[in-house]
Amino acid sequence: STLLSETVHLQANTSPEKAFMNLMIVAEEPNQKRRQHVLQLFRDVMKEAWYENGYKIVYGSEEFDRLVHPIYNSTLLMETLLDILPWSAPSGGDGANTNTTIHTTATTTTTNATQMPTFKLTDMEAVVVYRSPRIYHARSVWHEAGKINQTFSEFLSRGLQPHMHVLGALPLAHAFVERGIRTTVLDMTGLPPDTNLCHAVICDVLRDVECNNKTQVVGLVNDTTQEIADGISTLVFNQRSDNGPMDLTTQQWDRIEQVMQDFDCGWKESLTGNFSSLFRTLYPRHVFADCQPNVQYPLRSLSWMIAQVRAIAGENT
Repeated sequence: STLLSETVHLQANTSPEKAFMNLMIVAEEPNQKRRQHVLQLFRDVMKEAWYENGYKIVYGSEEFDRLVHPIYNSTLLMETLLDILPWSAPSGGDGANTNTTIHTTATTTTTNATQMPTFKLTDMEAVVVYRSPRIYHARSVWHEAGKINQTFSEFLSRGLQPHMHVLGALPLAHAFVERGIRTTVLDMTGLPPDTNLCHAVICDVLRDVECNNKTQVVGLVNDTTQEIADGISTLVFNQRSDNGPMDLTTQQWDRIEQVMQDFDCGWKESLTGNFSSLFRTLYPRHVFADCQPNVQYPLRSLSWMIAQVRAIAGENT
């Protein structure tokens, strides 16, 4: 398999100029010549990996959650993502009709054009990471986007809204299944002990390598090339401390968590009912765990949830 990072190396025509472009940012690039140039780089990399090298493709980005933020053009972002997929083989190879449009709602990966079938919708699987307790995810956003000495309640009431899409794991999953894409919500709290996200994706999504009973890839080493007893090393990084005082009361903390859980429960019926053939949860522990069986949870928008959180946190100001 191959890993395609969230950036591509851009070399403008024949000049030595270099840049790194995120796909979700490129999608809304107003300069169409530049936009198409970068998108073609993505397409070429995808086709080479799929058709010429026979690799599966893992393309990960934190920016995919822009698909559910109301300030972004979600249709344009989704169609841009689909547009770069290897729908047809490079010139001279087997492949799909080059006139296939992004409106067919597919994303995938392929392999050597002389050996593997053309990329199709069923080759694609979107993986959305679900973090819980939900308020801990909001706390993580505070660590990343909050100001120095800003209290948690101040961030929730005044600074969370521009980043609300980060908390939209289930709306994001819904955006993918609506386009006919198989989607997995990976519950981080259900991961086996000492297993990180990369191992989980390799073992239980790609499923083409040898893994042990701890959902760890046998023989994988970390950047220091030091193996532990069974050949697995796990890296922990990007941990941050609070920016300011954690000033929520226990009651506020619990009320915010309940609002966020109720919001998530509102997506359960559609995901597990209407789109059950496309949707699954992996290592489920907290996702939908607090949804009561006889309660009808309204399908709410992210804006609604953030407004409730702001109101509760704003009681401190």
